[in-house]
Order: sequence, then C-alpha cells, then structure tokens
Amino acid sequence: MRRGGVALALLGAIVGAGFASGSEVLCFFSRFGAAGWLGVLTACALTGACAYVMMRAAGVRGAASFPALYRAACGPWLARAAAVLYGALMAMSAGAMTAAFAELAALTLPIRDAYAAGFALAILLGVVCSRRDLALLSGLGRALLPLLLALLVLLLSLEGGGEPRVRLTGTARACAPAFGALYAAMNLGMISGLLCEAGARLTARESAREAAWLCAMLLALLALAHAALLRHGDSVERSALPLIALSMRLGTPGYALCAAALALSVLSTLAASLRALRSTLALPQGMGDALCAGCCAVCGALGFERLVGRCYPLLGCACAALLLALCIRLLTDRRERMRVPGAESESGPFQSRLDRV
Repeated sequence: MRRGGVALALLGAIVGAGFASGSEVLCFFSRFGAAGWLGVLTACALTGACAYVMMRAAGVRGAASFPALYRAACGPWLARAAAVLYGALMAMSAGAMTAAFAELAALTLPIRDAYAAGFALAILLGVVCSRRDLALLSGLGRALLPLLLALLVLLLSLEGGGEPRVRLTGTARACAPAFGALYAAMNLGMISGLLCEAGARLTARESAREAAWLCAMLLALLALAHAALLRHGDSVERSALPLIALSMRLGTPGYALCAAALALSVLSTLAASLRALRSTLALPQGMGDALCAGCCAVCGALGFERLVGRCYPLLGCACAALLLALCIRLLTDRRERMRVPGAESESGPFQSRLDRV
C-alpha cells in the first residue's frame, strides 16, 4: 500500500453521513462559534495521537482486531465485553449507513421504489467491499478526499448568511474542547478495528507517518467545514443537514457534487464497519457475508434517525469508555518497555519513548 494509504482508509471510515451532511460539525464544533476552533484542534490532535498509540500497541502484541488487543492488554473477561459492545456498535453503524444510502437514493434517483433499490444496493456494495483488502478502503478514501475538499471550498466561497442567533456564555465556550475530545473518542471507537489491523502490518515509523497524515487530513476537512458553517451563521443553525442545505445554493452541479460526496462517504464507512465486524467475529467468509448482510438489513430497517438519535449515542459512549480504559492500560503498561527493541535507533529518542506503549 502506498504512503498515506492507511490514513486514507481510516479517514474514509471516519467521514460518514454525519460529517458529509454537516450535522456532526454543527453539533460538536460550530454551535460554539469561534470557540469551536479549540474543539477542532483538540479532536484532531487526540485522534492522531491515540491512533498512533493503538497501532503501535497492536503491532507489538500482534493483535489484528480490537477484541484481540483488548484480550492481550486487559485479559479475557474484559475482552469479551469489548467484543460484544464493539460488534454491536459496528452493526448499528452499518445499519445507519445502509439507511442513509437508501434515503440518498430516494432523493436522487428518478425511479419507483428508489429507497428499496438503494437499500439493497448498499447491502450488496457493503458486503463486497468489506471482503477486500485495506487497499480498497484506501481507494475509497482517496476518491472521497478531493470531492469533500472541493465541496467545502465552494460552500466557503458562498456569500455569508449572517451571525449566529444564539450568543454563547463563557461557560458554554469552555465546553468546546470537551466536545472535541468526545468527537475524537467517538471516531476512534469507530476505527479501532482498522487501527489494529493496520498496526499489525506497520513499523513504528510507518505508524507515526500514517497517524500524522490522518491528523492533517482530518484537520483540513474539519477546518473547512467549520469555517463554512460559521460563515453562514443563522442560515444553517436550524438545519438538520446544513452542508446539504447550503449545497442547494450552488445549483444542480453543486448539489450533484454534494450527493456524490455523501454517497461515497456513506459507502466507505459502511465497508469499514462491516470489515471491523468481520474481524471481531472471525467467521468463515460465507457466514461472515450472511451476518453482515443480516446486520445491514435488520439495523437499517430501524431507520437512520432512530439509530443515530437513540441507539448510537449509548453504544458510542460505552465503546468510548472501553477505549479510554484500554489507552490508560497501554500507557501504564511498563512491560512494553522491554518489547520494542531498537526503536530509538530507528526514529530517535522521542519515537522510542512513544513506542513503549
């Protein structure tokens, strides 16, 4: 895989329907006004640092899945709980992306039963893509990044829509970094399986490089999206899908660009979720295909809004707590200092200290 390929695969898993529609950016950052920039920086820094820690820990222990890493670091009992919660989160995420793809099809395809056709197509593409190597996810991320950058630059160039209608207090602004940390924890929970899979393949230097690329690309996307939403102020504050609403002001080409970016972001997150689910359960390929398709169908039938609004936050918080416990365990595990020989000679003293996790 080419340099930056793992980072692109991880970015594609992070940037799903929530980001591409603008709802996540509005909820976690832009609602705090200019203070949201602190949240953006916090989210990107924590995502890059924790991604590196997890990749190195997985590489040192030879753990190619999140439950395997949890088992190696925390023991079998916590590993079982982690496998159940993480598997449920991936299934819910796959269902949410399936429903989002179907809703997008219903909005854009001029055919009867467009929702059902999009639903079936999402399941088929998700199952097929999840069976391929990480290179496919990297390709999806490589195609998605320029689409999103072009869309966000165009939205940023539109004439501003006014100031935010809600004036935040100092206490509310102080919450911006905490929401940035929560955003990072949510995304790290989503990509934990891919981080372990990638870490088992990469050296210390390669892990640091991919984590840095991930941080830089996420920062570019979040900064542009946050700046665009701030520029348009109260014209997007009441919108559930602010970037889509803004894209309508670009005319048919702009709306088509937004739809393409949204479809690709949904597909990349769907494929990454199903791939992580496969690695968590470690089933034969045929059984894995059937289970992935079943999870997409059952969870997707609940609908995007119900999954994201009710089920997803609870599972996301539970997995974030598991991830925090794992990171604390990794960072305090002194035994790892004896298991990374030669790291200092490869990348310098600072790299050697990081590799002890």
